[in-house]
Amino acid sequence: MLAPTATTFYTCARTQTNEDAGQEVISMEISTIHALVLDASSNDAEQTLNVLRNTGVAVRAAQVVNEDELHDALERKNWDVFLARNNCPQLSVSRVAELIQESGRDIPIVLITEAFTPEKITEALASGIQAVVPEDHPDLLRMTVMAELQHLADRRRRKRAEGQLAEAEKRCELLLANSRDAIAYVHDGMHIYANQSYMELFGYDDWEELECIPVLDMIAPAYQLDFKEFMRQQSRKPDETPFEFEGVTASGERFSAVLSMSPASYDGEPCLQLLIRPKTDEHALAEKLTELASRDQLTGLASRDYIIGQLTELIHAAQDTHKISALAFIEIDQFHEWEDTVGLSGADEIRKQVAGWLEEHAREDDVVARVGDESFALLRKHCVPDELAKEMEHWLSQFSSLLIEANKKTLSGTLSIGIAPVSERLPDAAEAINNAHSVCVRAQSGGGNRVRVFSAAVDSTNIDQQQKKLLRQIQDAMEAERIRLMFQPIVKMHGENKEFFQVQVRVLDDSGEPVLLKKLFPIVEGSELALRLEYWVITQAFKALKEHRESHRSQTQFFVQLSAAMLEHDKTVDFILKTWKQSKLPANAVLFMVNETDAATRLKRVIHLGEALGKQQMRLALSHFGGSLSSETILQHVPVEHMPYVQLEHDIVVEDLQQDEGMARLEKLVQLAKQHERKIIVPMIENAQMLAQIWPLGVDYVQGYYVSSPLPHLYFDFGEASF
Repeated sequence: MLAPTATTFYTCARTQTNEDAGQEVISMEISTIHALVLDASSNDAEQTLNVLRNTGVAVRAAQVVNEDELHDALERKNWDVFLARNNCPQLSVSRVAELIQESGRDIPIVLITEAFTPEKITEALASGIQAVVPEDHPDLLRMTVMAELQHLADRRRRKRAEGQLAEAEKRCELLLANSRDAIAYVHDGMHIYANQSYMELFGYDDWEELECIPVLDMIAPAYQLDFKEFMRQQSRKPDETPFEFEGVTASGERFSAVLSMSPASYDGEPCLQLLIRPKTDEHALAEKLTELASRDQLTGLASRDYIIGQLTELIHAAQDTHKISALAFIEIDQFHEWEDTVGLSGADEIRKQVAGWLEEHAREDDVVARVGDESFALLRKHCVPDELAKEMEHWLSQFSSLLIEANKKTLSGTLSIGIAPVSERLPDAAEAINNAHSVCVRAQSGGGNRVRVFSAAVDSTNIDQQQKKLLRQIQDAMEAERIRLMFQPIVKMHGENKEFFQVQVRVLDDSGEPVLLKKLFPIVEGSELALRLEYWVITQAFKALKEHRESHRSQTQFFVQLSAAMLEHDKTVDFILKTWKQSKLPANAVLFMVNETDAATRLKRVIHLGEALGKQQMRLALSHFGGSLSSETILQHVPVEHMPYVQLEHDIVVEDLQQDEGMARLEKLVQLAKQHERKIIVPMIENAQMLAQIWPLGVDYVQGYYVSSPLPHLYFDFGEASF
């Protein structure tokens, strides 16, 4: 296991300059934070977790106060971070660090302390704690935890990459040994490895014979000086330029061949890889095909694949050189208007003329490529983006004066250019292109005819621009009926037999396949975008329920989830009441569910919502019950007449019913709900065994795929399905 990286913050000035960390971006590997908390006070622990929840990230937490609880938590699941205060007499933070290290787990520990002095910080770091933050600094705590989570994600990726590298090296060794191509590795002009094909090509049967022979001796004398010059060029600027020569076999025979060379490593040592092929008509054809693949056939520019290869090489080289390059993404602002005017053949003429103009203005060593239907890219090596931007500012006026002839029409227009850095920090070439494209979109949305340079703070989290784009996407999906309501039945187990459905949202892509809502619409909590989508869901739910109840004369009821954005929105109550009154449905027809983690941090708003709806005899329900440390607090403050139902936390249901240790947490939650006279819904019931396990608990309702998957309609026989 890789040891956690020790990180601390002595002042509020951060040493990590990640435009990244300032944005508090968590790797997709940690989409939900699983946190352990050491704190003698449950209230203080909950406030600590609220600091993380306020970032909009889901938090699943457990509180420990002694060694037995810590051992149990470590055995039960994997954790992402340990938040600790040194106030538990039965368990010290230093002992926590020892136990985590003994368990072999990689869990960063963040100590929250009033004794924020250099001596205490040094003592904490020496004991294996990764970060120390002072009390009453929530922003610093949040930023520290986010940084540690990013370090954790990086370590996990590195561990996987090391395993993948080891596997890849094994496969490479096997491929080398069995390759029909002649391949050798050379260091200081001497062979350190050669495969069987290489030895057969030069007529050697024994590796020990070849090992003592310099590469130069295997090249005909007439080509040796050229080969030395080729080697010098490759050492200065490695590329894929082939070297044609005559080889000399062990018996003195000669043959024509082509050699290509690339930097490599063998047994961890830097060396050169030689790939030698006899020169044949087949080889010439392969070279021609390679050349064709690297060129866009319409414009003659480099192809998308070629520039991706160049970007990949630059990113890898930057790990050693630390040099930055610049990638420009270029689009014609009026292209689609022109295409409508001149037709498809005229559009091709436009592409060719713009491609020629770009080549004329680019430098000789720039890579100019066509990367999309009407999109171009320019890669300038070892150049910072701001320098390229200054030059391209002049391109704008020059292009606007260009007259383009297409299909007997004369056109003039403008460009939008987005420029992004290419550096060692990028994971791959696709990220570089995405960044540059994102900036180009920003340039176009600002009116076009402008150059913009990538800024992580703007182009990664510019909410205003994202909202405009995503709002159009949501509107398009609504109009195209690609956002659908689904209805999952909730059936009686020991409770009163009622026709309950939980309303869920499904989004379909262009091909009609369902996708995750968060993947398609990364909605920012509290934004107009989130509220507009939720307004649509509530409106459609009332409409669907009204049509069903009237056509089937049923007493069907819906559970509709409210987000944190709706809890914080001042007009939520007015909107719900207005929509309800317009539907003319009974007040009890729709119950609004509130996530417990949202309720824990917005308890006053939930109390107010319950009172306001309660005046009209409308009700709330608490979903993900047990998902925070405030379950009992919420039930104490929101009376049963306002919130009669609780739906248990999904993770707890699945984990307790799948582990051998029993259902201690489930039993505790069921008992707590019954003490407060709440009706209990158990979700995630996937099979008969899970149903049998919860039967003795006396819960009221169950939900899950064993009962029914979410349905696109409201046809379900509750009488037949009840238990």
